[in-house]
Amino acid sequence: MKKDLLFTIASLLLFPFVLSAQLTITPNPAIVEDVDITKSEVIASGIIKNEFDEAKDLVWTRKILMLSDGWTTAVCDKNTCYLTTTETAEFNLASGEENTMNVYIYPENNEGMAIVEVTVTDKNDENVFVKGTYYFNASPNSTRDLAGAAVEVYPNPAAGRYRIANAPGLQQVEVFSMTGKNVHRSQLTSGDWLDIQHLPKGTYLLRMINENRQTLTTRLLKKQ
Repeated sequence: MKKDLLFTIASLLLFPFVLSAQLTITPNPAIVEDVDITKSEVIASGIIKNEFDEAKDLVWTRKILMLSDGWTTAVCDKNTCYLTTTETAEFNLASGEENTMNVYIYPENNEGMAIVEVTVTDKNDENVFVKGTYYFNASPNSTRDLAGAAVEVYPNPAAGRYRIANAPGLQQVEVFSMTGKNVHRSQLTSGDWLDIQHLPKGTYLLRMINENRQTLTTRLLKKQ
């Protein structure tokens, strides 16, 4: 009897996750590296699929986790591409149907980065949902190296001065707040010290760029 009860509780706890697994977004995360800011729009492509045996009425909600100054973003689903101000919309997927779930960035010739999260939920069952994350000039672990470069940033955390080492070709660094605002930019090479003592305490995102305007890596900085 006790085993049956434990199995029932475990099944109830796991059931929503099993359901959610039948609603998928791929790739997840979607990552766009080295955004070409001269383009009018940059797309992180995603596909949402309904693997249930019945059609689903769904609603997506956009959450902007980071968006640099001068950038705007919009979501495109199977129905249309929405305005940059649209935060949520409804759509339907037939059983087995897969369709568009893209995020667009409009950089307007501004350097920067963005992280956008799109959550798709079953209108009739909030336990059925999937989250897709879209990265532009960023990545899930906030570190992305070119050619396996073992870039070092130390000490971290620090009071505002960080040594940058093993960064071949480094030419420029940009520091962003966690809201995506560019708060510091300077010309540095490997072995130089980054000085952001003038910035408030907190967490920042450091983007390192080489002479070809390619992103060497992005790193989280903690300023004490």
